[in-house]
Amino acid sequence: IKACIVFYGQPPQPFDAVATISCPVLEFNGEQDERIVSTLPALTDAMKKYGKDFTSIVYKNTGHAFFNDTRAQAYNRDAATDAWKKSIDFLKKNLS
Repeated sequence: IKACIVFYGQPPQPFDAVATISCPVLEFNGEQDERIVSTLPALTDAMKKYGKDFTSIVYKNTGHAFFNDTRAQAYNRDAATDAWKKSIDFLKKNLS
């Protein structure tokens, strides 16, 4: 695996499991997805501790499943469009 993109996913438990990650990771979350966003400080610390290439982007006023355009109550067009562009750029950078 040369690159990993995560959309609102649970981090590995325990956090020290990130030591086995061997590629850059880009993660997207909605600010209102408290279950996941609340884990970001510990995840970020673990990624730093193990020297991992990790970028986390949290979209304000956005909830879980913001990328899912089949769920009108969750979908956020602006966040999804930005996440898609950032994902493509990330993959181009890491898969070339």
